Formats: sequence, C-alpha cells, structure tokens
Amino acid sequence: MGLLKSLIAIVVALVLGYALGGPAGAFLGAFLLFLLSRFVFRQASVGLFKANLRAYWLARASGLAHDAGLAAVIDTRYRLEPMKQVKVRTELTQVMGRLDTHAWSAAQRQAYEAQTLVWLIFCNENGVPPTEPLKQRFWSQLLAQYQRFEVQYAA
Repeated sequence: MGLLKSLIAIVVALVLGYALGGPAGAFLGAFLLFLLSRFVFRQASVGLFKANLRAYWLARASGLAHDAGLAAVIDTRYRLEPMKQVKVRTELTQVMGRLDTHAWSAAQRQAYEAQTLVWLIFCNENGVPPTEPLKQRFWSQLLAQYQRFEVQYAA
C-alpha cells in the first residue's frame, strides 16, 4: 500500500509540475517529492519499529523468555537470510558487551536489549541516520513504540 501511495504522489507532483510549467513547476514538483520522501521514510521507520517490537512482545506474551523473544525477532525478520541473522546477533552481542549493565535491573537490561536489537535492524536496513538530531528523532520514535507495546503486552 505504501508503494502505491508513493507512486500516486509522484504522479501528482509530476502532473502539477507539468501544469505549472517552467521553473515554478519544476520547483513545486521537486518540493512535493522532497516532502513525500520525508513522510514515506518516517512511516517506513515507524512501521519497521512496530513490526519488530510486535514480534518481540508477542513472543514474550506467549510465554517465551527474553532471549527467545529476541531470537523470534531476528528469525522473523530474516527468515531466509541466515547471514543477516548472524550479523545482527553478533552486533547485538557486541553492543551489549560494551555496556556496564551490572547496576541495571533485569527489566531495564531486557528493555534496552530489545530496543537495541530493533535499532540495529533499522540501521542495517536503512543505514545509520546521518545526523544526531535525526538519530535522536528515530530513537525517540522507537522508544515511544516500545512503551506502547510494553503497556499493551506486559499487563
């Protein structure tokens, strides 16, 4: 559905650009495409966060342990790509290994590990956001989605 909306928006931008003609039409078309790309990328990121967090929380709600929930996310996302499964598992182990989580509760560590896994999947599929404000914005979106699922499934 997202691709269809994107194609429709591109056609509309091109038609408007053609109708106005000249530099004004070209500018309007380019501007509309820019706005569309920002919207589509945001929707795609939130959708990716939701899909992976849903896989985690459904696994947990069905009685699986935290580690099995993480494995379910990786296996679901990369069912036919064993090399990506290994890559993401390795990156998650490395990231968590660099942190001093001894003072954290088990719930804090598990939450951060699940969030980090989803972030790593996002970055592997879309690249690391190029600026710090963009990283913060996407991380905030991820945290908001995590909290929604946590409230929904942990209760």
